[in-house]
Amino acid sequence: MALGGGGGGSGDAGSGGGGGGAAAKTIALNTGDAMTITVGAGGAGVNSGSAAGDGGDTTVAVNGITVVAGGGRGAQGGSAGAGGVS
Repeated sequence: MALGGGGGGSGDAGSGGGGGGAAAKTIALNTGDAMTITVGAGGAGVNSGSAAGDGGDTTVAVNGITVVAGGGRGAQGGSAGAGGVS
């Protein structure tokens, strides 16, 4: 299971950041398999009238398989950010 970082919110009313995407996949593991996990950071929030930061993607890679959960988009001025895609 992988969860992307959420987007940052803005100080404008009703402009929260989008939630991070979620991804899941069953992968067979053996003793000694190496797994690489990169956790996406949440986006930075901002004061009114500015664009907030996007959340980062989270990736899990093992045995040649990579699962990606997209980060949410940051709020843009008075508009809420979109959710992440996986």
